[in-house]
Amino acid sequence: MSKNEILKKLLEKKITQLTTYVGKFSTRCFANFITLCSVICDNFTVK
Repeated sequence: MSKNEILKKLLEKKITQLTTYVGKFSTRCFANFITLCSVICDNFTVK
């Protein structure tokens, strides 16, 4: 393997890890956002 091929493999691995991390993070944020919205809606409908 040439140096370029090794670097390319490392980069691909890093990008995959990053996308997985970002995916998990945004999913959690979205879930929190939905929860927050439903709580706010509940508060408004009760009053």
